[in-house]
Amino acid sequence: MKVLIVKSVPHSFRRAGLRFTQQETRLKVDEITADQLKAIQAEKNLVSHLVEVPDESKGASGDGDKIEKLVTLIDELDLDDQTLWTSSNKPQTSALEGLLGESVSAAERDKAFEQYQAKGKGE
Repeated sequence: MKVLIVKSVPHSFRRAGLRFTQQETRLKVDEITADQLKAIQAEKNLVSHLVEVPDESKGASGDGDKIEKLVTLIDELDLDDQTLWTSSNKPQTSALEGLLGESVSAAERDKAFEQYQAKGKGE
């Protein structure tokens, strides 16, 4: 499933009938119109990027499943978008939470990032 992640440059900004703030807003692309998507992506007062996330139904999954999902999501993050990364070059937990749709602890992020790096990615 494609997700558009949007942040406003000013404190608050409206475009395409939606309000955005400096905090990340996650929009499922199939839930907005093509015109809304085009308007949001073209707006200079908004920072947006599309990511592909696994379209899996939420359910009780073990810690290993969550870590595997996080590794996949880390691979989807834009390496050039500094807002998605910490000063120590780890993914922001908020970026992963927005994609996963549930809370992500720093420990979970760190474990997933170690696995991501072990696969030879992000270097």
